[in-house]
Amino acid sequence: MSSRTPEEVSDLSQAANLEGLRLIAGGADLRNVPPSGVGEFELSIETGSGRPPEMPGKLLTKVALRITLRAGDKAVVGNMFVEYGLLYSIKPADYERLTDELASAFSIFASPIHAWPQAREFFQNMSSRTGVINVLLPSFKHELFPDFFAAGHRFVEQHRAKVAKAAPG
Repeated sequence: MSSRTPEEVSDLSQAANLEGLRLIAGGADLRNVPPSGVGEFELSIETGSGRPPEMPGKLLTKVALRITLRAGDKAVVGNMFVEYGLLYSIKPADYERLTDELASAFSIFASPIHAWPQAREFFQNMSSRTGVINVLLPSFKHELFPDFFAAGHRFVEQHRAKVAKAAPG
């Protein structure tokens, strides 16, 4: 994890074991791609998390990535997307202290790192099959999504406030 990853998320990462990563959905929507092809692309990310009651000690997260393809004139000419589900087992003592806010922060800071290699391969394969553009995601860096990780820090602050409020004294 990055030095910018909050301590609580790093601690939870040490207590979490990735049990599975599954492709949920993926595809491309290409329309009106000009003969000159695609000029550039934008990448966006979304995550989510949940603790299913029927799976004690487990944390489910999702990572969805979308690439918006633009022509040279900046017009949107298509999208490619992929969504993964990740299943983690959490050590019992850590699971009992897990708040929804910390689970959300974990899904933001940890899950993209685990799904990134598969997403890179998916997009590269999809783009080479369509022949529209060769998309190769860069290596994962928090700097790719500054606003996204700022939201993760806000979840950690909410977690800290909830823990402080619940503390005796």
